[in-house]
Amino acid sequence: MAKKIEFFTKKKIGFYKEGDSVPLYANKVGPFHNPKTQTRTDVRLARNRRAGVKDKKEAFGEETGWKYIHGDVFRFPKHKSLFAASLGSGTQLFTLTIFIFMLSLVGVFYPYNRGALFTALVVIYALTSGIAGYTASSFYCQLEGKNWVRNLLLTGGLFCGPLFLTFCFLNTVAIAYSATAALPFGTIVVIVLIWTLVTSPLLVLGGIAGKNSKAEFQAPV
Repeated sequence: MAKKIEFFTKKKIGFYKEGDSVPLYANKVGPFHNPKTQTRTDVRLARNRRAGVKDKKEAFGEETGWKYIHGDVFRFPKHKSLFAASLGSGTQLFTLTIFIFMLSLVGVFYPYNRGALFTALVVIYALTSGIAGYTASSFYCQLEGKNWVRNLLLTGGLFCGPLFLTFCFLNTVAIAYSATAALPFGTIVVIVLIWTLVTSPLLVLGGIAGKNSKAEFQAPV
């Protein structure tokens, strides 16, 4: 007669038949769980443990990597003056572009008036030079720069210098070939006077205002 071993679970009562393998549980009294269900549960728990350990390792690795580089991410650049001058000139050119688009939408420029666009570019660039001086000088001082006068000179010549050299070369070639695209001498003198009497003073005033601003560099961390 087959012997039966009774075991209990939380949901039902079952029996082991004679000859069935009975699992042994350490520190437990009797088999309280079905071996098949217990095996599936153990596998599921093992997978969850491995996934948890993997997530912890990945999180720890990311945190460790950030700890290694967080001191270098917002380190001040080596060439502070050039970086600040580029930022100031870029801000001025961006403002110039916005004004040109606004004037175009209003209808100031006409196809038959070719000189209107050139005149607007020269005048607006001269009037917005204070923006370049303020932006460059303010950011340069935030980077703990000391020679702000040199920074202003670099800001004023960063865009105008290459533009002036290119203009001189092209205008000389146009004059040599007697082309109508060459600007007359009087127009060149007017442009130089505008740059000297309007652009440079506004650049210096903007630089002084930016230097005296009490803004501090705030790293987005």
